[in-house]
Amino acid sequence: MSSTLLRFDAFELHDEPLSLFKDGAPCALGNKALRILRVLAEAAGCLVSHEDLLRKVWPAGDVGKGNLRVHVHALQKTLGLAADGRPRIINQPGQGYRFVQDVVSSDVPPPQAATAPAARGARRSQLPARVTRLVARGKTIDSMVDAFASARALVISGAGGTGKTSIAVALAERLAPDFRDGVCLVDVSGADDGRGLARAVAAALGLPSAGDNAEPQLLDALQPLQLLLLLDNCEHLALEVARLGDLLLATCAGVRLLVTSRCGVRVHGARGWRLAPLELPRSDVMAPTPAEALSSPAVQLFIERALDSLPPGQWQPQFLGEIVDVCRRLDGLPLAIELAATYARTLGFAALRDGPHDRILRLPLGPRTNARHTSLGALLDRGWGLLRSQATELLARLAVFEGLFDLEGVAALARPLDLALGDTVALLEELVDGSWIVAERQHAPWQYRMLRTTRLHALTRLRAHGTELRARRDHAIHLCSRLQACESNSALPEDATPSWAIQAVAIDDVRAALDWFTNQPGDSALVAELTIASAPLWSGAARLGQFAARVESALRRLADEGLAGGEQEMKLRMLKAALEFNVVATSPERTWALRRALFIARERGARGVEMTALWNMMRVENILGNYDAMTGYIDQIVALADTNDEFETALIFRLRALAESRCGRLRQSLMFGKEAIRYARAQASIHRARLGYNPHAATMANQALTLFVCGRIAESRDALDAALAGLSSMRNPASLCYVLADNAVPLAVWAGDLALARSRIERLAETAHEHGFPFYSDLAQAHALALQVRQDPSPAMLARARSAFARQHQFHKELLITIAPDLVDAVSVDRARRGRSGWSSAEILRAAALHPVAAGLPATPAIRRALLSEAASTAARQGAATWEILVRQASLPLDADAMPRGVGAAALELRVPKDARH
Repeated sequence: MSSTLLRFDAFELHDEPLSLFKDGAPCALGNKALRILRVLAEAAGCLVSHEDLLRKVWPAGDVGKGNLRVHVHALQKTLGLAADGRPRIINQPGQGYRFVQDVVSSDVPPPQAATAPAARGARRSQLPARVTRLVARGKTIDSMVDAFASARALVISGAGGTGKTSIAVALAERLAPDFRDGVCLVDVSGADDGRGLARAVAAALGLPSAGDNAEPQLLDALQPLQLLLLLDNCEHLALEVARLGDLLLATCAGVRLLVTSRCGVRVHGARGWRLAPLELPRSDVMAPTPAEALSSPAVQLFIERALDSLPPGQWQPQFLGEIVDVCRRLDGLPLAIELAATYARTLGFAALRDGPHDRILRLPLGPRTNARHTSLGALLDRGWGLLRSQATELLARLAVFEGLFDLEGVAALARPLDLALGDTVALLEELVDGSWIVAERQHAPWQYRMLRTTRLHALTRLRAHGTELRARRDHAIHLCSRLQACESNSALPEDATPSWAIQAVAIDDVRAALDWFTNQPGDSALVAELTIASAPLWSGAARLGQFAARVESALRRLADEGLAGGEQEMKLRMLKAALEFNVVATSPERTWALRRALFIARERGARGVEMTALWNMMRVENILGNYDAMTGYIDQIVALADTNDEFETALIFRLRALAESRCGRLRQSLMFGKEAIRYARAQASIHRARLGYNPHAATMANQALTLFVCGRIAESRDALDAALAGLSSMRNPASLCYVLADNAVPLAVWAGDLALARSRIERLAETAHEHGFPFYSDLAQAHALALQVRQDPSPAMLARARSAFARQHQFHKELLITIAPDLVDAVSVDRARRGRSGWSSAEILRAAALHPVAAGLPATPAIRRALLSEAASTAARQGAATWEILVRQASLPLDADAMPRGVGAAALELRVPKDARH
């Protein structure tokens, strides 16, 4: 039977059956892509609109242009460039496509499939015809061709489902013309031993049966041939294949070997090639752009296979996000992706992404695959059966690791197996060689991980053996040990916290461990210990909102199991109080948590925790504006402190500096701050581990504020620069929010750089929103409204700003008044006149003089003069030079002689240069 032939360059497009050949070899393209090519080629040189293509290729369906683009992209990759360097299919945006190659049409008989002659020396072609296109493996095959050029054997290894057989067949197709006697494919999976291997090879060559003595006959038959021998699925006979391969290469000069196996097969002189899964979209981009997603080979494979099974119109580009999630969940494993894509028609993309994690293992693969691939789980079962019992037991236990783990982690999980370290390393090598575990060599020391499908299968085995609880406990104990070792390491660099999530302990492992125990009775002490130990890790990874829920859960477990009142509850209460500071700053619940922790600490004689609880209670008084009470807590801390401990000495200096500044004793504050800075820099890593934030940055920022109020503007700018630089070197959102809200924003406003202030407020709002800090989110809004009031003091704007102002605690109310004097209120003025506002008293009194009605006072010149006089004397007494200058400036409209000569020039010096950006 003849068929219509369209010929262009080395390509031939046949009509019955619809197929494309290049140089006589079939091209793997789907039916829809071939139909598109036929329409375009028949109209060569003419523009074919999108609508015409859709109508002719999908006559009964309602599909979008996205389907068309995917198939045209596949065509362009297969056809490549023409001789003149142009694509054969040109896209005219918004219109359609044009086939620009010259096409010749004729009727010819279709090509016939080659048969394998039995005569010795005749050219063999036993490779299976490909029914689908091999996606995104072209460069890999090109590299393998180059590798094969310098070796007589190539061993392709990799995990089950990575496509080793498909790659090997495609490679053999490329290499076949170089062998006079062609290619012989041997499926070794049915052979049980070395004799069975020889019989399988002999049978594939068409040799008569020689029973158990097939090897001599095989060597005799192969010696005169120039043949590529492809031995497929060799993992269960790795030693036997290696021995036969050595023998063939030594005695048959024209024979070369291509081997596929889960594990390495050590044929003498062979090149090894570890086949990786398909590349995924970047892991650091949670939602890649459509272009980024479509450039991923894994996503390309899913879409191409899904389009073969989906009804018209079901695929739409908006499903890309779900497809990316599915491909990531399947680790880019080609077989798993093809399986998932096949079931997209039945289950839908969201169900594939969100369904039970082990569903993909149970789904049948369908009749198109060989008997080994009845399901992904069956494929893994077959490989599992080839491992030694100790290897399977270790692999099952290692499946409790959610992410990366190192040799120390392997040893911890192997401990119940009672193995020497050397034996454990040997088992690990067996599992890495067998592609059950992936070695990540970019880290030092090396780290390891399991593909998700492998891990799910191993967890199923672990549960079946009834040993999951023991493995989970060992895993949690190991994580505790690693985290506690990190915290106790005083040599840790200042920016080390983020690296813990990469090298020492993966935060996903901690999360998974805590989540697993959620529904398990008992083990509350272990859960509490892991929760406490992991606190710096959650902070470093900026997941404090998630951590808060786990702290609460650990406290409930301790109470439910009658273990309240101990050291663990004490530490958890402290963590709860610290976390809630970023949510509400202060509340009855937070105060109760601190008092409960303080009570337990005093009962147990836990001096360090008692000091930390007192420090946190001092922070509460600071927020509430009870500045004199801060000193009382500091006195208690001093009584507990070890004067020989540099950390505790630095803490006391820092707290003294803060309290003295808040109380308005600015000169004393600067003295204590200078000492605090000296100690804080030297002890930065210990401070961060024990306090959970960057104390050097906080100290420098507080010092910057005090320096500015004292009129030392250049020093203030330098101190704030140092604080922000310290925060940029580590991921610590709580410290950043604190410095921005309490120091960097007001300093920019006071310096007159409102654009800089706005940018800092935006950064504060973004950081608070990203990390779930409602307290700082609300404060960012209050700052933004106060800034707007400075420029637009209309009644409507002032009402909005006052609403946000009313929600703040007293310290931040006073801070906001220094930003926008219009916000002054009677309570703050009363506090200032009684000396309770400390550092901000002079500026609040000046604001009251500017807006006496808002302060609840008569708007008379006498009242204003009295307030300004009181403000000036307060500023002079405190050494608040900046406030003093602002007060004198405010006095000018009331008394032209009140401002001494030279103050105007001094006021200009208070402005920070506009190019100073932080």
